[in-house]
Amino acid sequence: MNTTRSSREAGRPPKRELLEMLRAFAGRRILVWADLGVDRYLWGAPKRVSREAPVLILGVRKEWWVPGGGANAVMNLRAMGGRPLPLGAVGDDEDGARLLECFRGCGIPVGHIRKVKGYRTVSKTRVLAGPETGVKQQVVRYDREEPLPEGVRIVPDGGAKADALVVSDYGYHTVDPAALRKIRPSMPVVVDSRFRLLEFPGVAAVTPNEEEAAFAAGTSIGCDADAESAGRKILGALKAGTLLMTRGSRGILLMEPKRAPRAIPAHGDGEVADTTGAGDTVLAAFTLGLASGFPPGHAAFLANIAGALKVRKLGTATVSAEELRREIEASL
Repeated sequence: MNTTRSSREAGRPPKRELLEMLRAFAGRRILVWADLGVDRYLWGAPKRVSREAPVLILGVRKEWWVPGGGANAVMNLRAMGGRPLPLGAVGDDEDGARLLECFRGCGIPVGHIRKVKGYRTVSKTRVLAGPETGVKQQVVRYDREEPLPEGVRIVPDGGAKADALVVSDYGYHTVDPAALRKIRPSMPVVVDSRFRLLEFPGVAAVTPNEEEAAFAAGTSIGCDADAESAGRKILGALKAGTLLMTRGSRGILLMEPKRAPRAIPAHGDGEVADTTGAGDTVLAAFTLGLASGFPPGHAAFLANIAGALKVRKLGTATVSAEELRREIEASL
């Protein structure tokens, strides 16, 4: 850990306040405008090198799928006790049907998800290699992805009754920044956008990872000072209320106008199994914290713990309110 931070290391909120915030997550209604998709996994144990080409032959042991993209944020919100209301689109295909069935099974409303004929639900397939009890290494990933067809518009109701609006923009054109600017939602808006962060001015918060922040700021990030400089550029351009930048092993950088940047060190012992979907987990916890009326520093601290719990899990996964409670009780 770099000990020469130019930002002030954020103070830890009292345990009782973190637990109080976690309890306040229950029942928070969160509208989620998102690029929805599915993540598939295929795990195999290495058998030998093929005679046909210099590649491993895997004996398939397990295959599974989970909600991916913005659908992972939806599932995390639900696991943490929130009441997500997803707004998006799926294809009229098997993956789309599976995703809708999964949401229904979790008590998540699907009435605002449009089934689009001729459109193929976004899917990402990861092939993992490794022994039964050892590390499973991702060896290849293949994606089936296409933007929503021209003319398909998915727009939230600006007057909808919710505690917050999450925008999860993976670049598949479900989200329309211009439409968001026109409707001016009456609720706090938290944006996570891979490529178009600067097209969402005036929102309550943005949650880029370090790579996304560097892209938005038109710079590179190699140290704490670089991260703070990029954060200031983004906040200045957006006039946003808060920027939460996830920085992997360097934790989280929290920035607000007229306040010194605050650094939150990575939680735990640094054990990492898989970072896939960690940003969605952080987004869910941070949004629920803000929606529950707690200050950004408290919400960011809890989101940092949630992200650390997620990266200990293989693949796209969720973190539950109970897991967070146990971690707070045991480690703080």
